[in-house]
Amino acid sequence: MATAVLTRTSTRASRLLGSVALVAAAMLYGTAGHAQTPAPAAPAAPAAPTGITLEAAVAVVNDEPITITDIRSRARQLLLELRITETTPEVERDAIQRASELLIEEALQRQETARREVTIEAAEIDAGVARYIEALGLSLQDLAQVGVSVISLRKQVEAQIAWQTLIQGYFGSRVRISETQIDDTLDQIAVGATQTQFQLSEIFAFTPDEASRTQAVEAMTQLRERIEAQGPQAFEFYARQVSDSPSAASGGDLQWVSLGTMAPEIDAALNQIQGPGVIGPIATFDGIYLLQVSNRREPITAGPADVRVKRALVRNTDPAARTKIEAVRTALSGATCDQFEAIVAATEGATAANLGTVSETGLDATTRAAVAATAVGGVTEVIEAASGPTLLMICERSTSAGPRLPTREQIQGSLLDRQLTMLADRYLRDLRRQGTILRKQG
Repeated sequence: MATAVLTRTSTRASRLLGSVALVAAAMLYGTAGHAQTPAPAAPAAPAAPTGITLEAAVAVVNDEPITITDIRSRARQLLLELRITETTPEVERDAIQRASELLIEEALQRQETARREVTIEAAEIDAGVARYIEALGLSLQDLAQVGVSVISLRKQVEAQIAWQTLIQGYFGSRVRISETQIDDTLDQIAVGATQTQFQLSEIFAFTPDEASRTQAVEAMTQLRERIEAQGPQAFEFYARQVSDSPSAASGGDLQWVSLGTMAPEIDAALNQIQGPGVIGPIATFDGIYLLQVSNRREPITAGPADVRVKRALVRNTDPAARTKIEAVRTALSGATCDQFEAIVAATEGATAANLGTVSETGLDATTRAAVAATAVGGVTEVIEAASGPTLLMICERSTSAGPRLPTREQIQGSLLDRQLTMLADRYLRDLRRQGTILRKQG
């Protein structure tokens, strides 16, 4: 075995091109040809990742060691979360690398929350562990059987809860969401609902120069081939590991994105795809994208409206019918629906009627067009009806179908969460930059 050396790690730059590199230089995978012997599987659980063995891979974060056992346990846990039961050496290397990065981040978070004296009760940790294993559909015994350390899991949950508590307390009172921000977001959602939308996840590589763009395109092409071979669930795994976008924290999830809100190159690619799948690499002005399209929905348009209307009519038997109805229309200018009958009755030969609520679909084409062109509280142009020239006053309009918008409270909560996530990411980057992080390679 080679003599172990200590090397200082860099930040997450070049993680895309190094996504298949080992965290530890000496990693062994079964026998020649990568034959693998499956570990015992837990009841009703995915098979344990096979072939993950470490010759030496110990990280030290501000004098706090991360052991080989910790890394191996977290790698197996990651693959269980993604329901990956058939692995390859490449998948296992990536799991090891991601596990190492997560453990480094958690060590930094744990040290900072301890420095700021954030304490978490055992009951909170127990509840967090219970929620986690319930979401996986496993038990603690199942996890232990496939090599996931329960002690490491409790440390993970404690670090997450403490970090969230610190972020809420440290930044929560400083973040303010304005009414203008809420209004703008609601407007964007309303406009987006009238356009074609795609449910997307992204992997993004920032490329400041031509050399990095060329490398990123090559790496993204290889990554796409690997994802297509491993299945859709692998996209989230690689997004968390290699993406330069803030969405990496959520596995690249962008939720629903409307055409016209992203780069023109992305819109062009989305217009070409016929169903779910991975598209890219897509080169834009700031970097290279790989996108996973999960679903598509067409624009939401409002259905036919129901309108409450009142009618003024002068019958054709009156030789001055047209003149009189025009006089009625002038008199109704600025009037309310409550004043309608009295104003119409003031013109000799004009009659008023309350037609109640009618559907636009039940009106003839000429009347429907006149009603659609008139705002609530307004009076239509003169309609030439069979019985005589007619006016309709629109007292109320209700649309039977249309996009459902979130409440202002929901928008405020979403914007607040987004701001806190950005601040938390910046905080963690500062801790990583200021800390001393070493990796021992064997």
